[in-house]
Amino acid sequence: MNCRYIAGLWDYQLELQLLWYYFQSWRKAPVYKAPSWSWASSPGEVRYRSHVNGVRKLRLDLFTVLSIEAESPAEDNLSPVFEGRLRVIGKLTPVTLFRNSELSDSEEVKEDWRDYKVKIRNNLFQFSPDIQYTPGRYYSTTLKYHVQANRRRTSVAGLVWKATGRKRGEFQRVGLFKALYDPPFIVKEL
Repeated sequence: MNCRYIAGLWDYQLELQLLWYYFQSWRKAPVYKAPSWSWASSPGEVRYRSHVNGVRKLRLDLFTVLSIEAESPAEDNLSPVFEGRLRVIGKLTPVTLFRNSELSDSEEVKEDWRDYKVKIRNNLFQFSPDIQYTPGRYYSTTLKYHVQANRRRTSVAGLVWKATGRKRGEFQRVGLFKALYDPPFIVKEL
């Protein structure tokens, strides 16, 4: 393929490979194995919002990977990564994360990954958390925006980040937001 394998991802069409999500409810914090942007950081099953053969769906003008680096204690690129950096450029949008149970007066708390939501401006999206998080303010970047040829459905997906607090412009991935809309959704709202 004439590309590098770094922290579980190929550096070719890396933007598409970032569209993974953890497919189970969180029980405990995972043991560190890889940087937060890699599927290898997940303690369980992951799925993808978009497959690599769907390149036509990716909007590189919304989010672009500038560089990727990872440091491993071993020479081979299949070992766990103890440090990794992904430099990207994209527009950060403030978002609010919450659980559906926080919106109702129900005493029963449902433990289900479909229960998490992200609010971007006035729109609600399904949110799949990568880590246990505290509901509140975060940031998002939109990676994928696609209108079907018949213009009857719009697909939107992107990443949710939190500031690490270590240095300006440094963030940790906390999850993936996604939605399908009928009729087409206007991406400039994001």
